[in-house]
Amino acid sequence: MKTTTLLLLSILCLTRTAPAETLDEIKSDWEKYEATLRNLGYSANVSCRVTAQDGEQMTETHFNYQYTALNHGERLVLTPVRQSPSLKDGRVYARNEQYRFTVTGTPQAGWLFDLLSTPTNPNAQLDGDLKHMLSGKINLVSFGQVSLAELVDSGSVRVTPTGVVVENSVIETGLNTITHHTANLEVDPRAYHVLRRGHAIVKMNRTEGRIRIENEYTIVDGVPVPSHCTYIEEYSTTPRLTIRTESTFRCQLAGSLRQDDFTLTHYNLPEPPGVTWESPTPTYVWLLLAAAVLGIIVLGCRWLLKRRAKAVPPPVPPTPTA
Repeated sequence: MKTTTLLLLSILCLTRTAPAETLDEIKSDWEKYEATLRNLGYSANVSCRVTAQDGEQMTETHFNYQYTALNHGERLVLTPVRQSPSLKDGRVYARNEQYRFTVTGTPQAGWLFDLLSTPTNPNAQLDGDLKHMLSGKINLVSFGQVSLAELVDSGSVRVTPTGVVVENSVIETGLNTITHHTANLEVDPRAYHVLRRGHAIVKMNRTEGRIRIENEYTIVDGVPVPSHCTYIEEYSTTPRLTIRTESTFRCQLAGSLRQDDFTLTHYNLPEPPGVTWESPTPTYVWLLLAAAVLGIIVLGCRWLLKRRAKAVPPPVPPTPTA
């Protein structure tokens, strides 16, 4: 009896601790989730504060940005809250199916054209900036500046009962080289394996640091939508200097987005030479088409009724009896 009990306990422990998913299944869920969000339209409003502590002296920069994605377009609008030498005006980083661009300015003062990159005339500086600024912004499937898929593809991975552990991951983001010595990711197996929380020991270029992430989300029609997310990274460049970045995300589905929201036209600027876009069919055209179809159905019904009436012979009056 004792042996049987121990055997059953051993089987139970193995069942509880063995991971139920493979890494490929988890990565497939991440891909499906990001595609679902982009198809629905996704927007994240982010408040970011960067603090540099050098001994007793502290400096702080505070800015907001909004990240928006829809199908094959995405943009990031960066707005300074406290002006700094590196960011006096707002800046937009955006891409669509035909080109990538940046503009500067504000919605009130207007926007000025900055940089452009096209397949026939690429701009290496802009493409590097965009890779750095736009990557890893679907934050339930990202870890800092990189996506979770990039993270697990670039290091040694171990699937655990609660998530994934990544070691010795090295990623080039365009501006930085990020090494994740160890990253612990806790995911939600009931909701696309999105990231609940995570922490990592990292190195940004030559500077050692730590990253911590906490995600809160609600399920909307089966899709996890971030409601409040916190991202903290801290680096010590010297024994005296510590740089800390703390970002808070508030996200929502943005069903009113259109593909032309990710073009230069949206900022009242001319499109690049040779670039054309299909104009969406006006609403009144669809209304006229629906009215025409309805009219055809009504006429068809009336014709069938008349035809049926002609096909039925009139009743024969009864023959009078003598």
